Amino acid sequence: PENLFVAEFIGDTNFLAGRVISVEDSGTTLQIGKEQVAAPASLSELRSRQKVTLVIRPEKFEIVHLTAAKAPAKGAVQLFGKVRETVFVGTDTRIRVKLSSGPEVNVLVRNLPDDVDFKRGEDVVLTYLPSDTRLMGG
Repeated sequence: PENLFVAEFIGDTNFLAGRVISVEDSGTTLQIGKEQVAAPASLSELRSRQKVTLVIRPEKFEIVHLTAAKAPAKGAVQLFGKVRETVFVGTDTRIRVKLSSGPEVNVLVRNLPDDVDFKRGEDVVLTYLPSDTRLMGG
């Protein structure tokens, strides 16, 4: 989407308010709550300390139990949180996660295997690629 107005019509999307820390050719670093995260360098007019919104679709997150977490792949971003709610919705499971940095996000995963279950209050790790996000100026 080109702007937040359009993004809100696309469906279940996560909007994380943040502030620009740095802008480099290789990407942008943001402050989201208490965390510093990588984002694409998609807006050339970004400047340090500018308010922005990081937009990420729920299906772009990978989720694992904290005990199963591994070092992220090169360039991937990891966020830590607690499960707030899990809802089975046909072919998918929707998981609401309260990030340790403050905001809550929705995660959408295809049919979970029978041996994988995310319970309320459980510690989890979310991983995403900056290339799977959009950055919108604020």
